[in-house]
Amino acid sequence: MKRFCIVLAAVMFLGILAGCGGGSKKGAATITVVTPFDSEDGNRANFVGAYKAYETATGNTVKDEATSSSEQWKEKVLADFAGGSEPDVLFYFTGADADKLVQSGKFVSISEIRKEYPEYASNMKDSMMPVSTADGRQYAVPVNGYWEGLFVNKKVLSACGVDMPGADYTWDSFLNDCEKIKAMLIKSLNTIKGNKN
Repeated sequence: MKRFCIVLAAVMFLGILAGCGGGSKKGAATITVVTPFDSEDGNRANFVGAYKAYETATGNTVKDEATSSSEQWKEKVLADFAGGSEPDVLFYFTGADADKLVQSGKFVSISEIRKEYPEYASNMKDSMMPVSTADGRQYAVPVNGYWEGLFVNKKVLSACGVDMPGADYTWDSFLNDCEKIKAMLIKSLNTIKGNKN
């Protein structure tokens, strides 16, 4: 299951949270953030770096309540919402897992956020953001994607003139590499066909 962010108020990557502190250090607040980015998660360092930068910029404090996701964790999140002790920011799952949370009426849709912050999530296509099964609106912004069990045949990459993907690898890089591999495959098939004639 892909992990996504369900948005509370106007938040994305903790950057827009600056609005909570008005961008100044006056009246600093503590913001509770619940995530599954515990010490075992590969994105833990990115998450901590983002909220530390936010704290420095605003003077606000982030109460980090990260723990690993599990069915027990999901039940605790649901119980917190039912009991009125929900966090200020929640990184959670979409789909049926989020239906009860969306139905609580405590979430702000992306369209509402964009009324105040038109640039919100403008770095991705709207089709990349899931639609809630509870009401057909978008509340979630993907925060990360990952491949599981990815194996790379270095010999094929080398033969096709494709470099090994690195940390700066993008979706466009992937599509370009696919075209290079496809072109080499077509060339090879045409060569094989030519040898048979």
